[in-house]
Amino acid sequence: MVLCRSEELAQEALRRLNIVTDRLGLALHLEKTRVVNLWDGKDGFDFLGFHHRKVRSWRYKRYYLQHWPRGKAMSSIREKIRTIIGERLQRLHRSLKQVIEELNPVLRGWGNYFAKGNSSRFFDKIDSYVEEKLYLFLSKKHGKSGRGWGVRWKDIDFRNMGLYYLGGTIRWHQYSVNAD
Repeated sequence: MVLCRSEELAQEALRRLNIVTDRLGLALHLEKTRVVNLWDGKDGFDFLGFHHRKVRSWRYKRYYLQHWPRGKAMSSIREKIRTIIGERLQRLHRSLKQVIEELNPVLRGWGNYFAKGNSSRFFDKIDSYVEEKLYLFLSKKHGKSGRGWGVRWKDIDFRNMGLYYLGGTIRWHQYSVNAD
C-alpha cells in the first residue's frame, strides 16, 4: 500500500514500484494493484481482510478513513459457523453446549482479528447469524419444522449458556502523547 497526495504522484510511485519488482524478478498482481482516490469516499480498497474507505462523519461533516471486515471475510466466517453448527443428521447428536464450545474459539479468534476499527455493525450481523443457525439447529434436533415451532425467538438465552458474542468487543486505538 502506497499513499500519495495526488494521482500523478501515485502513477509515478506505481511506475517505480514496477521497476523495483522487475529487478527482483517479481511481478505485481494486476487485479489487485490499482490507484484509488480516497478523498471523497466513493472508492475504497481491501487490504489484510479489511475494506478501507473514507466515510463522512454525520457530526463533523468531514471524511475519516474507516475499515471493517471485507465481504470475503464475512462469507468465510459464515461458512465456518455453518460447518460447525451443521444441521445435517450426522451432526445433530451433539448437545447445544457442545456446539457452543466448538463455536466459541472460532468466533473469538475471528473477532479478535477484526475488533479494531469500525466493525460493530458487522459483528452484530454475525451474532444474529449465529443465533439463527442455533435456533435452526435446535428445531431440527427436536424434529420441529422451521423457525416458529412454539419457542419464541428470544426465549433461549445463548449468552447464559456460554456463547461468545462479538457485539461490544470493538477495541479503539488509544494513543498517548508524552509531554517529555
